[in-house]
Amino acid sequence: MQSNFMAAGAVEECQPSKRIAFLTVPLSGHRRLAVSLAGEMATRGFPVDLLVGEQGVTDEMRSLAAERPNFVVHAITRGTEMISQMDFQRVASSTGRLGGSKYTLFQCIDDVSHDLEGMVEHWREMIEVLSVSRPDVVVLDHAHKVMQQWAEEQGIPTVILHTPYFQTGSPTGCARINPADGRRLDEFLQVSNPFMRLDKAKEMLGIAGQDINLGEGEEGAGAAHGLAPHTLVFCEPELLNTAHLPPRVHAVGPCLSDRDPVTVDAHLLPWLDAAAACGQKVLYVAFGTLANGFLTATAVGTLLDAFNGLGEGWRILWSLPQAQQPLLADSGRNLDGDRVRVEPFVRQRAVLAHPAVRVFLTHGGQSSVNEGIAAGRPLVCLPLFCDQYEMAESVRRHGLGLVFHKDELLEGGDRRLGCLISRVEDEQRFREKAGRHGWLMRIRGGCRRAAEVIESIAYAGAEFQELWEGKEEEAEGQAQQEKCSDSAVVVAPEVKVEAAAPAPARTLRQQPAAMVKRPVGMPVAEDEFGIADSGL
Repeated sequence: MQSNFMAAGAVEECQPSKRIAFLTVPLSGHRRLAVSLAGEMATRGFPVDLLVGEQGVTDEMRSLAAERPNFVVHAITRGTEMISQMDFQRVASSTGRLGGSKYTLFQCIDDVSHDLEGMVEHWREMIEVLSVSRPDVVVLDHAHKVMQQWAEEQGIPTVILHTPYFQTGSPTGCARINPADGRRLDEFLQVSNPFMRLDKAKEMLGIAGQDINLGEGEEGAGAAHGLAPHTLVFCEPELLNTAHLPPRVHAVGPCLSDRDPVTVDAHLLPWLDAAAACGQKVLYVAFGTLANGFLTATAVGTLLDAFNGLGEGWRILWSLPQAQQPLLADSGRNLDGDRVRVEPFVRQRAVLAHPAVRVFLTHGGQSSVNEGIAAGRPLVCLPLFCDQYEMAESVRRHGLGLVFHKDELLEGGDRRLGCLISRVEDEQRFREKAGRHGWLMRIRGGCRRAAEVIESIAYAGAEFQELWEGKEEEAEGQAQQEKCSDSAVVVAPEVKVEAAAPAPARTLRQQPAAMVKRPVGMPVAEDEFGIADSGL
């Protein structure tokens, strides 16, 4: 049996069609969106190439490649995958809320970008794959700025998978940076700007184009002309801080995968069912897969104190990786195993959909926020870094939940955390808002809208959104024709239409999976809900 999973190699012929390439990174929240959308495009019949560092290849990717002959996974084995080398535990443990986390993030980018030769070799292998497969559209993570510019230089339209909610206008609440942290970040980038090394990498790869930067929000969207990229924003339009998005920016919904399990883990279901039968409320707790390392014994102790303070009417289900579970004993708290259940992994969407679950305590990652809203659950967000503050502020602003900060956690704010959890459950407005937005998410929860944008670009080009404007030369031709018609009747010559020659067959690289080489001090004010929060 042939395999569509490969690291390098032979060529297989395929029926001519528009071809879509996806470039993603080995971070679960980023990768999930790429895989969901790539699977949707393959279901629509498009030949799809999915490129990812070999350490980011998942069982879901292998299953898709086995099921669909037009879905090919390219495991990139050479060089260094930059994002997987970053210390996100350090970023999550940073102080200073949004500004502090961005400062630490750029420090980490600077640290890993010193391996210029390794990064260039990794991108060079991607370029080799794309040069063979010749895609009509390249869809990539917003971290792949070098590959974006390569594709555009080749005349290939690009689409950016933008994971944070798209911010426009002046940021509010915890989505704005403390001025002191902003100045500190600016000073760091003036002295040690990692993007300058990425420009050097472009030079080594023979890529021209503008200097690389990590644009954010409306200002970072760029001009909508030529091969300027389109951007997909994975949320409902109502959750954005604007009624109008810039050109080539599309709010496409959560793109939740149809392949996610819909049933709770068999060993966990009786516990949830028992809670529902007893009329107990379940608080589901999960801080994602990337940054649980921010937890300390003190922080875990504060969380357990908050959970115990909720009372006998609550149970707590905590998805906590095995590596952090020793902190439970180190906290010095007695764990009531009947009320507080700790699991290393759960099927999150299925758990959130269970009727016993009433509130979701989350780090505010985009996938988790979308899944919580889609289940109609009020949220308490504990943002750890960067875009999670944007998520948390959007949740607060739209009345979908409240925000608790990690500095409050480290300072022993268990009573405030317990108060927030109780409020989002007790106050009807939070449940109503979550239920309303949940319906919107579920109605448009698949990948249809995002797939239609990509399909439109594949067939109409990068300018498909601007086609209504027409072309200047077409307008001039129309004016000239009207001028001629004033003096004479013009008879159009007969035009002979010939069938277009068939397009050459495209090629796929193919090799058995077994040949993959190796795993590699601000003033404090009350917000609109009466919760004191400086927002900084």
